Amino acid sequence: MIKLDYYFTLISPFSYMGHRPLRAMLQSFDVELAYKPVRLAKIFEATGGQPPAKRHPNRQAWRLAELKRWSTRLESPLNLQPKYFPTDDSLANGVVAVIGQKDSELAGDLAQEFHELVWLQDLDLSDSARVAAVLTNHGLDAEAVLAQSREEGAALLDANTQEAIERGVFGAPSYCIGDELFWGQDRLDFLHEALQRASSNALARQLSAP
Repeated sequence: MIKLDYYFTLISPFSYMGHRPLRAMLQSFDVELAYKPVRLAKIFEATGGQPPAKRHPNRQAWRLAELKRWSTRLESPLNLQPKYFPTDDSLANGVVAVIGQKDSELAGDLAQEFHELVWLQDLDLSDSARVAAVLTNHGLDAEAVLAQSREEGAALLDANTQEAIERGVFGAPSYCIGDELFWGQDRLDFLHEALQRASSNALARQLSAP
C-alpha cells in the first residue's frame, strides 16, 4: 500500500478546490491517505511566505484570477471573497486531525463539508455551533468530538505543521509520497503519475518475491 500524506488547511481555497479531485483520483490506487491539517500561518512564517492580505496588489490580483480560472476548470463553485476570510479554522482543523487518526474516509467527508461552509455557504468556520452541526449531521457526538479536538487537536496541528516544514512544505495543499513533494491542486497530474510509478514498483516487488 502506498502512503500519501496530505497537508492542507480548511481556510485555503486551493485546498478546497483540490479536495474532491484528490479523493476521486485515489479511488484507482491502493493508498493509505493521511489527512494532516496544518497551521498555514506558521508555515508561511517559517518559509518566507505571506498571507494574501499582506502580499503586493499584483500578487493579490493574480491569486483571485487563478481562483476564478480553477473554479471554472474544475467546475467547482467558489465564493472568491467570502465574508469570513480569513478566520480561525483551528477548531475544525483539529476535528479533522482527531477523526483522521481513526477514520480517514470520515475525515475526508468532514473536511469537504467544512471547506464548503467557507467557500460555498459564506459562513464562519470559527463558529463552534457550525462545526458541531456538521458533526451531528454525520451521526457523531458533537460535544464529545469537540472536547477531544480542544484537548488533542492543537498538539496534532502543531506536530503536522512542524513535520510539514521539515519535509519541505511551504504552502497548501501539499502532497507527499516518500521524499516527493507536490504543491498545489494544479499538480495533481504529477501526483497521479507518481502514484502510477509507485503502484508499478510495488507490483514488481510483489511478483519478484519468492
